[in-house]
Amino acid sequence: MKNHIVCIASEQKGNEFLEECQSAGWHVTLVTRKKLLDEPWAWTALNDVKTVDDAASPAEYMRAVTNVAGVRKIDRVVGLDEFDVTTAARTREHLQLGGMTSSHALRFRDKLSMRIIACEAGIACPEFTGVFNQQEIEDFLERVPAPWIVKPRFEVSAFGIRKCETKEQVWEVVNDLDKRNNWRDHPSQFVLEKFIAGNVYHVDSIVDKGKVLAAGVSKYGTPPFSVTHYGGVFTTSIVSYRSKERRQLEKLNQQLLSAFNYERGVSHAEFLESSEDGKFYLLEVACRVGG
Repeated sequence: MKNHIVCIASEQKGNEFLEECQSAGWHVTLVTRKKLLDEPWAWTALNDVKTVDDAASPAEYMRAVTNVAGVRKIDRVVGLDEFDVTTAARTREHLQLGGMTSSHALRFRDKLSMRIIACEAGIACPEFTGVFNQQEIEDFLERVPAPWIVKPRFEVSAFGIRKCETKEQVWEVVNDLDKRNNWRDHPSQFVLEKFIAGNVYHVDSIVDKGKVLAAGVSKYGTPPFSVTHYGGVFTTSIVSYRSKERRQLEKLNQQLLSAFNYERGVSHAEFLESSEDGKFYLLEVACRVGG
């Protein structure tokens, strides 16, 4: 019997991965939302498709995959979108399958956690603090010069980020979040950090046994924050293979993934080159392909 891989997808993406799994001789099952059935999936690469409600929770995805396991033994479970990474990890734990655990996967989703891990490994990050304690926030605002950004810990790209020029603006954002009275927008779900202007680079890697086997180093034409908030088009270009920036970023990337104990898979890391001091700072890292 063929090995069986189940791919969880809350958004339409990953066709190339699905095709490669099929080409490698695997039985491929897709679990996705009902409304995505009209999207251009690589249908010839799929052996089976299961659906969940459009507003399905992670637990409902887990239940759907568990039902699949009742009919055909599952060997691997993967998430195709960043929001599916932790869902896939929780599903693997439930079914006692190999792969990254949910607590390990959370390191790549929680921007506060990833900053703490990176700093402990000697990797520079913009100065930051969790949005937990009023006095700690006030001390941070006194110590770290403006501007600052209030950034969601679990969102993707530059969505949900608010830039603040004064302490009053920071407190307005924090108080507004607190008044929304829902857990997703609770202030503790955000991180407060110094805004640093500069160029943004991304390093996309393939990792095995903790070593980066291949890495692409690229530079955004315009920083994602600027495109998201002020308009424009996302562009990216490959950094010269002989450049000093590329060598620095490749070294930082390996150091970062080692600090995260990342043994096998793909990763997408973003680093900011400060226009003020020329240093590289970690923005985020995810255990997924770029895009």
